[in-house]
Amino acid sequence: MSLQWTLIAGFLYAEIAVVLLLLLPFLSNRAWNRLFRSRFLKGLESQLVYYFYVLVAILILFFLGEFIVPGQHYCLKQIVAGSDKILKCE
Repeated sequence: MSLQWTLIAGFLYAEIAVVLLLLLPFLSNRAWNRLFRSRFLKGLESQLVYYFYVLVAILILFFLGEFIVPGQHYCLKQIVAGSDKILKCE
């Protein structure tokens, strides 16, 4: 697996972990409400919103990059399948 897909998988695993943490009932609704309305999280949110937009843009670029060079994957599949033809993969 390439580095970019390793990073994407790591991001998705971290997102799943955060969602599962929020689903656990070890904190009451009142505690979650206090946590999300704290000044610390509001200040952190105002700074991290830009990083979030950059991360989403990078994920979109990775996704669109897979449509740019679809011929490479087809060429590799023919070589692995044992085709007698010599293919030039660029």
